[in-house]
Amino acid sequence: MTACLITGAGGFVGGALARSLIESRLARPSLPDRPVSGRLILTDQIPPPDWCPTDRADIVWMQGNIASATLLEQLFSEPVTAVAHLAGVVSGTAEADFDLGMRINLDATRALLERCMAQGRAGRPPRVVYASSIAVHGLPLPTAIHDHTPASPSLSYGVQKLINEILITEGSRRGWIDGISLRLAGVVIRPALPNGALSGFNSDLIRETLAARRVVSPVSPEAVIWLQSLSSARDAFATALAGSGGAPDGARVVQCPALAASIDEILRAVSALSGRDARAWVDFCPNPAIEPMFGRWPRRISFDRARRLNLPEDRDLTELIASAHAAT
Repeated sequence: MTACLITGAGGFVGGALARSLIESRLARPSLPDRPVSGRLILTDQIPPPDWCPTDRADIVWMQGNIASATLLEQLFSEPVTAVAHLAGVVSGTAEADFDLGMRINLDATRALLERCMAQGRAGRPPRVVYASSIAVHGLPLPTAIHDHTPASPSLSYGVQKLINEILITEGSRRGWIDGISLRLAGVVIRPALPNGALSGFNSDLIRETLAARRVVSPVSPEAVIWLQSLSSARDAFATALAGSGGAPDGARVVQCPALAASIDEILRAVSALSGRDARAWVDFCPNPAIEPMFGRWPRRISFDRARRLNLPEDRDLTELIASAHAAT
């Protein structure tokens, strides 16, 4: 029997991917799902959510810490054909607790990759799709970002993501895994739960103003951020899981398409959708520790690799906000 593994399956993007794969499987029980043939193994530190069936042999939830060797042993008790690795601690947590970030984001990922590569050396290299981040770029932020822009992280989180990208590229070069790293932008709209993400204000601004609730913005109205919808992030992982190889130029790192928009533009789009002045609900208190890293993203951007791989793309800001709001 073979299996597809999703780590971080209780998280925002991982949960959306897991739910989508489960819904597809339940809707088409007689058709083999590729690459999700065999068992669908979902893992996170939380118990199985309500949306995860607990009465099916082909859908398994394994609760545990991804840094646990015991959990890894259980996850790889049978051949794994595909892995979507989304487990990790977010930017603010990794920056505040260096050791925790290294243990979860780097050491645990390396241990997971070693399991995958051992399987590959035995002749069964799995497809590995890794959740990386635009945090691989740091201060000063580039004036333009394209597929060949050098990474230069300013946060421990970005350092950890970049190292894992390199490990996945190396494992793929050797033929031990078939890996690809997807760099995610600010995926919205996240629920109103503290998760330690330094960029979480992007969701807060949209969610709270849509609900006519006051919110504090740590960046100015002129600040430019990158956004993508949850559906585009989810479907990018599904597309990459179903594919093979890297980008057409051979690269194993791909920036997911994102929209660059100022806070003022975002609030105008919210206003158009809600029918009221969204900016009236925002208290601007620019934080000099936040704005340079999270509010000065370039508008000169190119996503050629992603487009050549047919990764999904949000068409415009209004549609992104409307679809994200409908999904909450």
